[in-house]
Amino acid sequence: MDQLSDTTGIDVQLLPFGDRFATLQALQADWFLTVPVSSLAVGLFAALIGVLTAAVVSASYGRLLTRLEIVLEADGADQTDRDQPSGGRS
Repeated sequence: MDQLSDTTGIDVQLLPFGDRFATLQALQADWFLTVPVSSLAVGLFAALIGVLTAAVVSASYGRLLTRLEIVLEADGADQTDRDQPSGGRS
């Protein structure tokens, strides 16, 4: 890197990633660790976005369905409960 700055006459600090050259060489040497770690970080970030999106969608659907009345009937249940307006036996 110093040779490039001497040849071109440009200061090392002005070259792209000039001040981070040693860090980039270390990452290149340890690529077998860098790739899985960065993949895991990207995957966790994507999972976080997915969870937040699911939370927003489920909250919006829950808000839309607040006035919906659901009646469950079991097979062979006593049909007299359904005919009475109070929902119970008189």
